[in-house]
Amino acid sequence: MAKVFSPSSVTRGRHGGICAARGARPRALRNGKGLAIEDQGAGSRGSVFTIGHSNHLAEKLVGLLEGYGIEVLVDTRSRPYSRHAPHFNARVLEATLRRGGIGYLFLGRELGGRPEGEKFYDAEGRVDYALLERSGPFLDGISRLLGEIRAHTVAVLCSEENPAGCHRRLLVGRALGERGVVVRHIRGDGSVQTEGEESGVQPVLFAEAEVSPRKSIRSVSRRRPRPSSSER
Repeated sequence: MAKVFSPSSVTRGRHGGICAARGARPRALRNGKGLAIEDQGAGSRGSVFTIGHSNHLAEKLVGLLEGYGIEVLVDTRSRPYSRHAPHFNARVLEATLRRGGIGYLFLGRELGGRPEGEKFYDAEGRVDYALLERSGPFLDGISRLLGEIRAHTVAVLCSEENPAGCHRRLLVGRALGERGVVVRHIRGDGSVQTEGEESGVQPVLFAEAEVSPRKSIRSVSRRRPRPSSSER
């Protein structure tokens, strides 16, 4: 039977999200085949998982999280709702996770891939990650996330199943990696991929050449792209 945190053993995040109990004992980390994941080497400041909800059923997402002993799910979607998968709207998702004994914390305002402020977007509507990661709100969000990672087994949530071009990897994951955190990605089939891990002939999980790591790979701004100098 899944452990359910009582009201006295949870704390609420700034945006109403539930954080798991401080001092809760982490469950053993397991990979998709039920094998224990080895401890981190010297110099590591912990590890974090990421996951994309995609078009999964709620039960599947919870099952994937439980399989890796996740205690707190940190939502980094700028807009925490989905027209195609309404069961992943923030309030519904929070209630579902709570029934499974998993805490929920919304940090989409701080760590989301669609920030407020036109200055963060280029002429094509792509987000300038290099600029965003130096902003006060983003740094506050990373600090908050690091605190959760130190206390709990954490997964960072966004919508895309494949992390290759998702901001949870290119922006949030990179910032955590630079701070000594090992980043692992839970895939829809239950497998896990570790950032930077050697795999066959490819030296890292994702080739750096496939995307620009300092900008979003596509336009995410609702505004129309600003005209070039020749169009003004």
